[in-house]
Amino acid sequence: MKIQLGMTKEWTTIERRKLKVVDLREFLMQHYPRDHGWADEKEALVFLQDHLQTEYLHSVLKAMKDDTNEVTREAPELTHKKFWFELPEDRK
Repeated sequence: MKIQLGMTKEWTTIERRKLKVVDLREFLMQHYPRDHGWADEKEALVFLQDHLQTEYLHSVLKAMKDDTNEVTREAPELTHKKFWFELPEDRK
């Protein structure tokens, strides 16, 4: 009996883009004017990270991507390897 052996590999890589340099407080006041109880920059960053999932902020960040071409990617890293087999078409 003949079978076909194969292997599937999954890779991952990280892409980093440099966006605009913005004043954090100004950015937050512009996009989140009603939420302004941040004591310091750290609290403001925590707030921003908590709200990063909103579609509105994603659209803001996407618009910023167009302002620069500096993109870096890490070397791809193998995350998963899977062996598989199947019967050839003429044997099924």
